[in-house]
Amino acid sequence: MKEYDIQFEVSDDFKNHSISIKEPVIHTVFINIINNAIYWMRNKEQRIIKLDYLPDSKEIVIANSGEKIPDYRLDKICDLFYSQRPNGRGIGLYLSKQSLNEAGLDIYATNDKTYNSLNGACFVINQTIEGNV
Repeated sequence: MKEYDIQFEVSDDFKNHSISIKEPVIHTVFINIINNAIYWMRNKEQRIIKLDYLPDSKEIVIANSGEKIPDYRLDKICDLFYSQRPNGRGIGLYLSKQSLNEAGLDIYATNDKTYNSLNGACFVINQTIEGNV
C-alpha cells in the first residue's frame, strides 16, 4: 500500500460493525478485491480504497478510485474464468462469490452512486435470505 501511495479509508460504521463468518472466507474476499484494486489503480493519480458499512441496508461496501467497471461487465465480473486483467485467471471473484454464498452472503459489482462514491470499481456484500452481514 505504501509502495503505490494508496490511501485507505475506513468509515466508523465499518470499524464498529462485526460479521459472523469464518475468518478465512472474509479474508480471502477482501484480499482478492483489494489486490484487484491495487492493480487497476496503478495508472491513477489518486489511489483510494474505501471500506464502509451501511447500517440501514446492512451492506458492506468496498470501493476504489481505480478503473470503473463498464456497466455491461457488471453482471459478468464474478463469473468463472471472466477477467479483463492481462494474465488474469478469472477465478478470484468467482471463488469469493461462491464462498460468500455458502455463508448466506452475496457480492456484486455496481456503479450506482449510492455505493460507488469513488467512481472506480465498487463491490457490495449483502445478506441473502439467511445471511448475517
